[in-house]
Amino acid sequence: MESVVPRDHFRASLLLLLGEVPTHGYDLLALLGPLGLGSTDRGFVYRTLRAMEADGLVASAWDPSPAGPARRIYRVTPAGMEWAGAASASLREVDRLMAIWLARYRSLARRGDPQAFRGVPAAS
Repeated sequence: MESVVPRDHFRASLLLLLGEVPTHGYDLLALLGPLGLGSTDRGFVYRTLRAMEADGLVASAWDPSPAGPARRIYRVTPAGMEWAGAASASLREVDRLMAIWLARYRSLARRGDPQAFRGVPAAS
């Protein structure tokens, strides 16, 4: 099945996580799970972070480690926070539209229509 999340949900999710706490790219993989993005390929995360850095949405710096090699730590830039704000407005609109859709579906399911979609509880 094709993804049902909005097109820029991945970038918005990275900005949200990095806005909460600057972190290393590999730590983002575990943090993406609760946002519905848990099966994301590590390479895709890093490619997206590089593209976001090129766009000025995130910045990175080397974080020295006494136990191993230095690693990049990523943080959100002011432009990234602005972008996240715009994404938030878009996601609020998606949320509003999905609430309307679910309410109409529940109404259809309560009527006992045998052709109604399956998977969404009729009780609201």
